[in-house]
Parts: sequence; structure tokens; C-alpha cells
Amino acid sequence: MLKLEKRGIINIMRSRLGWKNLFILGLVAEKERYGYELKKLLIDYYVTTGITMTTIYRSLKYAERQGWVTGAYRESKNFIKYQYSITSKGKKKLQDEIEYYLSQELMMYYKEFNTALRFRLILEEEKVITALKKRKAKLTEKLNNLSKYIDDPGPGSKASFQHVKNYLNNEIKWINNYLAGKYANNSY
Repeated sequence: MLKLEKRGIINIMRSRLGWKNLFILGLVAEKERYGYELKKLLIDYYVTTGITMTTIYRSLKYAERQGWVTGAYRESKNFIKYQYSITSKGKKKLQDEIEYYLSQELMMYYKEFNTALRFRLILEEEKVITALKKRKAKLTEKLNNLSKYIDDPGPGSKASFQHVKNYLNNEIKWINNYLAGKYANNSY
């Protein structure tokens, strides 16, 4: 049974876009982009330098093979650049991914969640709210389960449990503020 459960989780993970692919698809959904521009935006947003052009173009070629983006040569300031634009299939995939990651509570998805949050305006507001409510319910359940262990977690574990408890409380507080309209002007 455990092997089947692990396989199911692995298959779900394989069918999901990671944060880099999600971010690239989101940027291309905003407007036509070329590879170097995507790299610069990724580095600026995530303050990371580990992104290579190979990674960017590998992601774009994969998205092109999936039918999520199309590419064409365009003239720009006396240069010819290969620019990418999103397809309707790509927009649907992006919407599905954003909705999925907004509803997930797993801490390992923090970059995916932040990326989904960045592009949430691609979704209808009701879908964003529904996804965040699901996330809040999952976080609350985790917090309640964690509370059972906090008083007597075992040697050396109290700091770890307290860190997770603080994370969950802050995340729930943020979602409550979002749902209450604190960030309603869409500039957030």
C-alpha cells in the first residue's frame, strides 16, 4: 500500500509545474517575451542567480512541445528575437496550476505558492478565494494536529515544532487578511 501511495504522490508531482516553469508560463501569459527577458525577471523576482539560459530555453521548449506556448521571430530595435506567447491551452494549464498551488498547504511548495499568488489575477477572483479557503482549512487542520505534540515533543524538538506553529499561524492570519479584503486593490 505504501508503495502505491508513494507512486501516486510522485505521479502528481510529475504532472505539476515547478516554480520556474510556472513563473515562465505566467510571464509569457502577461505579454510576449524572449528568453533573456525571462531570465532577468526570474532573477529579479526570486533574487537568485542559479538560473541559466539553458534552464530557461529547456522550459520554453518543453512548454512549446506541450502546446502551451508558441514562438516566432520578431524584429526588435534592429535585432531579430525569438519571442514566446501563450496559447489557450497554456492559459488553461496556468490557471489550473495557480488554483492548485494556491490551495496547497505544504511548506515545500512555498515558491510555487508565491508564484501562483503573483499571477492570481489570471484566475477569476472566486477561484482564488475558494483555493485560499481550502489552503486555510488544511493549515488549520495541520495546526490542530501539531498542537497535540507541542507540549511534549521530545528532546530538542520543541523549537522545531514552535517554528512550524508560528509559520502556520502567520499563514492563516495572512489568508484571513486577504479574504477580508485587506489586499483588495490588486496592486498586491
